Amino acid sequence: MFDIITNNTELDKDTLLSQFFSSFGDKYSEDEKKLFTQAWEFFCEKTKDLTRACGKPFYLHPIRVAAILAQANMDGECIICGLLHSIFEIDNVSQEEVESKFGPVITRIVFDTSRITGMKINATSIQQADNIRKMLFAMIDDVRVILVKLADRLDRMRNLKAIEEKKQRLVASEVIDIW
Repeated sequence: MFDIITNNTELDKDTLLSQFFSSFGDKYSEDEKKLFTQAWEFFCEKTKDLTRACGKPFYLHPIRVAAILAQANMDGECIICGLLHSIFEIDNVSQEEVESKFGPVITRIVFDTSRITGMKINATSIQQADNIRKMLFAMIDDVRVILVKLADRLDRMRNLKAIEEKKQRLVASEVIDIW
């Protein structure tokens, strides 16, 4: 299973891409594979000097998110959005640059996913959680935004042990309350 393999931080970006395609490549057209490869190379170039707080390469989480979406048989655009879902957190990456490379649909989904990620979500009651869920659905034009965010949160939950306890509780609480 791909998400278990990527927990090994010894794997370089080219090996991860190769393993991704050996696991899921038969589901996508050559054009989708080419665009995914471009997105992977773009993401890796923009994050080459970054690591997560746990010390792992920045690119491991996004490829695991893409793998979760591929396992769910999502379309190529959605997989690419899963890979790029955190690209706007990176300095010197603009919407215009992403749009020129990947088009308006992917840019919009990634931007909306980033917008949701940037929201401070804190529900103290079931009614508040319901209202937040309704607001999230009202904010988006494409349901794939929610699917990318769900894949993101699933991967975060699978890897909670890598972050400090206080953040573990915040992530777990948000997932339970909202997602």
